[in-house]
Amino acid sequence: MTDPLTGRPLKRERTGPPPSDTPGQSLAWNLISTVILAVWLGWNNSWQFALAGVVGILVHEFGHALTINAFGLGPSRIHLVPFFGGLATQPKPSPTQMKSVLISLAGPSFGLLATIPFFVMFGLTNAPAWRDGVIFIAAINLLNLFPARPLDGANAIGPVLRKIHPWVELTVAGLLGLLGIVASLLLGMYIIAIVIGFSIIGLIRNRNAEVPGAPLSGGQMAGALGLYVLTGILCVAIMFGVLVQDVVQNPQLLD
Repeated sequence: MTDPLTGRPLKRERTGPPPSDTPGQSLAWNLISTVILAVWLGWNNSWQFALAGVVGILVHEFGHALTINAFGLGPSRIHLVPFFGGLATQPKPSPTQMKSVLISLAGPSFGLLATIPFFVMFGLTNAPAWRDGVIFIAAINLLNLFPARPLDGANAIGPVLRKIHPWVELTVAGLLGLLGIVASLLLGMYIIAIVIGFSIIGLIRNRNAEVPGAPLSGGQMAGALGLYVLTGILCVAIMFGVLVQDVVQNPQLLD
């Protein structure tokens, strides 16, 4: 876990053995969190929209967890947080900034797989609710690419921007962070909008802080930037694709 204001790992002093939840407690909390999240998302929307939110977040976090475990930085656990989304724990710090980049981008890229069943159901039923589910999942992953903590873009592109110059990171993160706040408000994710706002303030206060992990090489910077742009293009392409599918299935929309 990191401090949303500084982006640095939280340090906790322990006087005894670390507490641990039993599997039953963890399962119960995740079930309760899932229900609360689904009810919140579906309160003024369709049940398909709520389903898209829950499935989209789970698949997104599963992408993080898979990559964390593959790099030997786990075991990672997934938690759903009502009114916020979800998180995948990372018990061990990343030894290199490139691994942090790959872990961060694994969520948005893997998370797009969650759109597949919604694409299929929209094709079979032509119900707008399934189309909206595709757009919502893609939007969640696109939103996470904004380079402001606690979103994935902070670790995905932040090290690249900071290596150019801290003020480049600050400028880009500030502008895109403001767009992220607007997008969060439009999607009804008010808590994320507040956290992004505090994160921008924290970034300004700690603009000269060092990014943990071995720094990126020139080739890794190019690779990180390319993967970041590609992930964003995929998110937009999926949203555009389902709208094209909507027109193909409903040509009267062009009248």
